[in-house]
Amino acid sequence: MNWAGWTVVAMVAVTGGWMLFDGLHALVTGDFVTPSSGTHAGRLGPWADLVSGIGLDPRSLLVK
Repeated sequence: MNWAGWTVVAMVAVTGGWMLFDGLHALVTGDFVTPSSGTHAGRLGPWADLVSGIGLDPRSLLVK
């Protein structure tokens, strides 16, 4: 595999790893990882607006 293929594999592994960690964190502690300070403190990412738009609570057990 060439360097571009390994780059894609690494990016997918990092993204998937974070999603796994954040999802497990949410199930164990009751909430997703969010910034603790700044303008986005306590807010979920842009995906939460999309989930809310289809009528689901982004912090619900179903979404976790």
